[in-house]
Amino acid sequence: MPDLPELVALLYRTDWTQLSLSATVTQRRDKAVHRRLRSLAMEEQAQELGPIPRFIAPLDDHLYDGPDWPQTEQHILVAPGGRYRVGPDDRAPATVCDGESEWAIHDGVARRTPDIIRRPPFRGLLRPRWLLACYDLRITGITEIAGRSVQQVTATPRAMTPRRGPGDYHLLDRVEVLVDAELGILVRSERILDGQTLEVTELHDLVIDPPRAADPWIFRPPPGMPRAEYEGLGIFAPEGFGWGAATTVASAMGFAVRHAPHRPPRRAADDTEPDMPQDAYDFSATPSNGEPLGDDLVNLLHRTGLPSQDFAADLHEWTDAETVVGALQAFRSTLPQPVDGILGPDQVWDAFGERLREVGGVHRTARLLVSMPGKYRINHLTGDWRPKCKTVACDGEHTRKVYDNRVATSPARPLRKELAALADPAWLLDK
Repeated sequence: MPDLPELVALLYRTDWTQLSLSATVTQRRDKAVHRRLRSLAMEEQAQELGPIPRFIAPLDDHLYDGPDWPQTEQHILVAPGGRYRVGPDDRAPATVCDGESEWAIHDGVARRTPDIIRRPPFRGLLRPRWLLACYDLRITGITEIAGRSVQQVTATPRAMTPRRGPGDYHLLDRVEVLVDAELGILVRSERILDGQTLEVTELHDLVIDPPRAADPWIFRPPPGMPRAEYEGLGIFAPEGFGWGAATTVASAMGFAVRHAPHRPPRRAADDTEPDMPQDAYDFSATPSNGEPLGDDLVNLLHRTGLPSQDFAADLHEWTDAETVVGALQAFRSTLPQPVDGILGPDQVWDAFGERLREVGGVHRTARLLVSMPGKYRINHLTGDWRPKCKTVACDGEHTRKVYDNRVATSPARPLRKELAALADPAWLLDK
């Protein structure tokens, strides 16, 4: 039986852009269980953000048409250099990528996908780092499929991993996966909610180094086919503008944060407050292809085999308004025109930016106690905290907010994502 540190290192080092393979991918989803997941996710969003607009809620209701277990089947061909070809059969691709540009082929036209929303094919199978970032892993066995050795692994949601975007991993009971012991890719993934199978994705007929992968032309649109740029799509249909816009906005926000101009820390508005500390390391000098992480560091970030963390710390939080404004401007510049217009006119953005600049640097302090998994206490000491209470505490079952004249009790809530990112660094492994 392989040990867990070896598995963690294998999943982290799996690089689909270096693979050469072909396979058939089947995906089945239980409509009733998917409805249940959607309901849970919307209830959680409503608690955090307020009621969800009705026109957003049914974005993928198309999944409820047809059989109870709708199934899709796609053929994929992957070659080194990030090249791939995906389609309903191996002769008529729906998507091709030559490693630099991706084209979606529809109605005899190849439309180039913007890099900002481009994703590798079936990344849940071919890029398994998400397991390290979001789940605790347990090897339950080893078996053989089609002559290849695979490891049986049970993945359960990590209690403190910061929740990024609209992901629903934390609502699942577990994910059962089969990991190819040589390649590190997943040959099967089964998501389970409330004891029922939500979705199954599998690789079949896997061939390593297929001869067709050596032909560079099959990863490009057919000769003579008209080409066009991505234009956005029609309103809030699964294949339409609203669906694409939601993906684009989420991707653009991440892009904006990563590429926001890095400025020196500003002095606090109040001279009695401490300055924002200087970076301990010059990140701008880090090469884009820096040294790979060693296996020991990968397992340390994943906390493989380590006990749950219990610690207390003084918390200092600084916000620099100029950096926030720069991130917002970078974010807006990445948006397609229709989405930009939906999010407000120039005057709104300008006023928001000016208001932030007036605030200047913000510094606040608190005392933090964490007992993983799921228990924490934050005593607000100085500064303008949200919510405006003295203490926020969670015992794993209930969250309590202590005000001057009352105590508000609600169901257990996760630690703020900024603090969860410090308490559980496993999310770094999915970068």
